[in-house]
Amino acid sequence: MEDTMRKKLNIAEGIFPMPVLMVATYNVDGSVNVMNAAWGAMQERGNVALNLTDAHKTVKNIKARGAFTVSIADAAHVTEADYFGVESGNKNADKFENSGLTASKAETVDAPVINEFQQMPSYISLSLSSNPCHSHISTDVLFQINFLPKFMHPCK
Repeated sequence: MEDTMRKKLNIAEGIFPMPVLMVATYNVDGSVNVMNAAWGAMQERGNVALNLTDAHKTVKNIKARGAFTVSIADAAHVTEADYFGVESGNKNADKFENSGLTASKAETVDAPVINEFQQMPSYISLSLSSNPCHSHISTDVLFQINFLPKFMHPCK
């Protein structure tokens, strides 16, 4: 007989399943960098928090430029999303080019928009706090990017 009783869950650092967040920035040379960020969440409407280790190229870029975009990876791009999570921008300068995806410049922030991913708002960094383990980046939405038609709900 299958156990159908509910299980109590302990307090955790997040709610699962979490979306796969793709955080995109420009490198110092203007090339595109994208990382797969597991620790990001909405704090409140119009505000997102990312908890990322300082060793990431993306964190260095956010500190340098103060802006980034966030996209949600879809099932059609699971290979690329996984690649952005396992390949380091610190070690591979051609990381984004090797993915086969394309990018455009965001309209009002100094960050790229990944054309193939469902888009979320673009962000400017409002506060940045660091400890020996990670940086906590708290941001506000600068403007809303319209969703690509293929991601719109058919009833809307």
